[in-house]
Formats: sequence, C-alpha cells, structure tokens
Amino acid sequence: MDKPETPAKLRNKVRIQGIVYQDVRAKFGLSANLAIRAINRVASNRKTAMKDHSSVKNFEPTSIDYDTRIFAFREKDEEISVTLLRSRQRIKLVLGDYQRTRLKDSKPTSATLCKKGSEAPYQHPG
Repeated sequence: MDKPETPAKLRNKVRIQGIVYQDVRAKFGLSANLAIRAINRVASNRKTAMKDHSSVKNFEPTSIDYDTRIFAFREKDEEISVTLLRSRQRIKLVLGDYQRTRLKDSKPTSATLCKKGSEAPYQHPG
C-alpha cells in the first residue's frame, strides 16, 4: 500500500489531518489527541516557514505540545498529569519560589514538554 503524501505547500491542519492522521497514529502508536497535536505542529511550522520565506524544519523528537485534553496541572501536589504513548503519568515538578508564585491559583491550558540533555527517553515498563 502506498503511503499518502502531503503536498509540500499544504498548510491547512484539517487537510493535512485528513491525509496523514491514520498513518501517524499507526506508525508512532499515538493516541488521537497526541496525533492531532503533532499534525498541528507541522501545519504551524509550514505556515511560519511560508511567512518568513524559509524552509520547513525537519522535526526531531525533542518536544511535544500538550493541550487541556492531554495535560493537567495539579497545584496542590506540584505535579502535572500528561498523556504519554501507553499511559497517563503524573510527573512531580521541581519548582522554585518564582515558579510557585507564578503558578499559584492558575489553570494552565497548554504546555510543551521538552527533552533535556542527550539521555535516551524514559521507557515505561509494560
């Protein structure tokens, strides 16, 4: 079976989604929301490249965008809850006084989780 390709100049996230959604989910094992976030990032990158008259970036697995369906901030526990490939995990935050003050009584609606350093990513057992 031939894999669908998106025209290089296609920037509309809904049209890109229609072409690659099923393949992205199958190839990378992503949940529906994680696949949509990845597709949206590609569309956004293409729009920025066109606006700046630059080339489209090659994506590396160094970060992921989260929205309210796949991310939650738990102030009382100083944790975030995020959807990963095979589970939902709570991650304890390491906050300083400045961050604690900025986050107090807030309800963040999005986040970007970034890989730090060159270590291999954590693999959840099971």
